[in-house]
This record gives sequence, C-alpha cells and structure tokens, in this order.
Amino acid sequence: MRLLVFLLLLQTVCSQTEFPNPQREWRMCGMSKPAFVCDPEYILTRGDAEKLDQIAAEFRKSTSCLCPKCPDNIGVSLGIFIRHNVSKEIMTKYPNGKAISEMIRRRWGLSSCDGDIVILLLTQQNISEFSFGPAVTNIFPQETASKILHDCLPHFETGWYYQGLESIANSFNDVLVKLQRQTVPTFKNLIFGIAMGFGVLLILAITAFIIMHRQSQKRKKSYCSDIFEGVPTKNNRRKPSFNQEEHFEKLRHLNTTDEEEDQETSYGQYTFTPSCNSLSTNQFIRMQRQLSDVAEESAEDIEIQKYASTSLSSSQKGNIPVTEL
Repeated sequence: MRLLVFLLLLQTVCSQTEFPNPQREWRMCGMSKPAFVCDPEYILTRGDAEKLDQIAAEFRKSTSCLCPKCPDNIGVSLGIFIRHNVSKEIMTKYPNGKAISEMIRRRWGLSSCDGDIVILLLTQQNISEFSFGPAVTNIFPQETASKILHDCLPHFETGWYYQGLESIANSFNDVLVKLQRQTVPTFKNLIFGIAMGFGVLLILAITAFIIMHRQSQKRKKSYCSDIFEGVPTKNNRRKPSFNQEEHFEKLRHLNTTDEEEDQETSYGQYTFTPSCNSLSTNQFIRMQRQLSDVAEESAEDIEIQKYASTSLSSSQKGNIPVTEL
C-alpha cells in the first residue's frame, strides 16, 4: 500500500517536473523570468525563445478579454511548450497530442476564465497540437485552427521550429482579432438600433402631442365663434365684392329722399332745412325734435307772462286807497 502511494506521488512529481509552469517555474523552463514559453531541453536558442515569449505577451494585448471581469484588460493568453518527447507513463495516460495539450493548459491556468491557448510541440515524436479554452472555442472555430497548424507542419519537418511556432502564434492572433472585431460591431449595431427605435417613438409622441394641441386650439376658436355668432363685425372680410356704382346710386337716392323729407317737415312756426346733405335722416329728426321742444317751452312762457301782467294790473286797480277817492 505504501509502495503504491509512493509511486503515485513519484508520478505526480515527475509529471510536474516534466511540464513545468513558465509563470511560476520559469527556471525549469529555461527562461530568465516569468514567461509564456517553456523549453526545458533548450531546443530553441535563448534569443528565439525570448522572441516567442514577446509574441505571446503581445497576444494578450492585441486580443480582447473574454472573461466577465477582466483584470487590467488582459486579453487571450497564449502558452507554448516545446520538448523532444514525453515519458511512456504520460503517453499511456494521455494517448495523443490533443489530450497532452489539454492537460498542460489546465495545469498552467494562464487565464482565470479559460480564455487561453496552449501550443504543444514534441519534436522527436512528431506531435504538434493545440488546446483552446472554452471561452476561446466559442468564437474560434476548431477547423480554422487545425488548418493553420497543418499549413505549418513543413516547418517542423525541416527543423525550423521557431519559424513554425511563430507562424502559428501570429496566425492565431490575426484570426482571433478579426473575429473579435466582427462581434463588437454587432453589439454596437444592437445598441444603435435600440437608440433609433427610442428616437422614432419619441418623435411620434411629440407629433401626436402637437396634433392634439392644435385640435384643442381649434375647439376653443369654435366656442368663441358660437358665442359671438350673429354679432356684426367691422371690416368683415367675408362680405361680397364691393360695387362702387351701386354704392354711389344708393347714396344719391338717400340724399334725394332726405331733401324731400326736410322740405315737408315743419313744427309750428319753426322750420329747419339742413344746409349739409351729409347729415343722416336719424340725426336730422333728432334735431327737429329738440327744436320743437324749445318752441313749445317758449310759447308757454309767453302765456305765463301775459297772465301775470293782467293779474298784476287788476290787483293794482282794486287796491286803490280810499283817501285818494
């Protein structure tokens, strides 16, 4: 029992040392600082390994973050593992390159939300494979990635390992950036469509309000017209067209009738003939009435004065003193 536990622990330690994490165990990966490239057997020169590490660092900056909460706006993480071969125990547990690359990606944990990619290259076993995290698989088709990897196999077969890994990393970067740019305008178009719909609804509401306001104003005007209906107005524009000849004929007829009435009208001893033909008939009659009232009052005053004089004379005659007789 103890031997079995010891073998399991030994296998775990060996597997960890066989696939060290370049972020935490960068010295075992042959790097001078935390990196994204692990080359424990120094297959690449240190210059080429650092170049690949720089490409992987730019990969995180050029791509967009796939996590709900992105720390420091970090994009997709890329890790590269290169080795001559792996142990038989690993091949027994992970029979193909796809399983090995998936195991490495999970152990390294370059992304907190599985938004990472790992490229695997075993030079002596002729294994080149990749593994996408679930967040990357949602936007990056596996067929496209397989075609890119297949096109770079001639580099590995001829020993140009750095050139093949560089081509795969750059191709993954270009495709992923293009796919992410296509998804962003879709979201922007959705927001733009919602804003346009809200704007159209707002315009319709304003138009309806203006129409209702105008209708209410028309109703108020109709009420006023009902109140003042039948009241004569000056300068009515709805009058028929003006005929100058008919107007002059009516004025001549009115003047002649006024002159005839003026000549026939007299009150007692006073007769008034208007000297101005511009006076209307109503004004002339009113003036005649006033003059007649004045004439009647003057006649009554004369009679009163006559009566007073006669009564005074008679009283004087009756009051003659006796002495004088």
